[in-house]
Amino acid sequence: MAAVCLALAGVVVFVWLRPDPYLVATRSAGAPGPAPSRKGRLSRAWNEIRTNPTARYAALAIVTAQIVMVAVMTMTPVHMTHHGDSITLVGVTISLHILGMYALSPVVGWLADRWGHRATIAAGIGVFVVSLVVGALDPGSTTGIIVALILLGVGWSLVNVAGSALFSLSVTATDRATAQGGIDAMANLCGAAAAFAAGPLLAVSSFGTLSLCAIVVLVPLGAFTVGRARRMGGTP
Repeated sequence: MAAVCLALAGVVVFVWLRPDPYLVATRSAGAPGPAPSRKGRLSRAWNEIRTNPTARYAALAIVTAQIVMVAVMTMTPVHMTHHGDSITLVGVTISLHILGMYALSPVVGWLADRWGHRATIAAGIGVFVVSLVVGALDPGSTTGIIVALILLGVGWSLVNVAGSALFSLSVTATDRATAQGGIDAMANLCGAAAAFAAGPLLAVSSFGTLSLCAIVVLVPLGAFTVGRARRMGGTP
């Protein structure tokens, strides 16, 4: 079912996404000379991220949100089944978590426009912390785990949507597609590594410990968010 839906989505994009936004952006930017090679595009995108503080901050937000969300989410079914919860209840919990990730995305986009990207990221960090504290304080409560997973999804949405929007705005139009693709790939790779590490951590400790470790992962992003606020004088 998933493969069929993905194939249909690909067909829709291939047939109806006309004109190609990347080509439009390139023409609008008036990039001189022939289009750079794939290696050249990657090099240019990486150099822009390396030299652009706003892009680096946004990339940190995207990657951090993915690491925290994936590490906790992937271990939740294991934790719940170890405590005797049914597969049906596990499925409902993960479904509610995914609903938290995506259902409020339009609202989150509106908040990012209204509050500013940094403030929305800060709100997401706060929701993340509440989620992880709930999971750490009472990991044996099914209700508590469900609430924690819903909040985990909402926190990811706040940080990821605002971070992605800020990243898109902070890089040049000609490098935007390559840079965004690179950051998405990096976030997914870091999320996969986090899931791989979370399994042994849960095996030798507990769900509460995993939640506390996820809070520690949020510290650098929180510090950069506060630092940006001070440098900008508290403006959005």
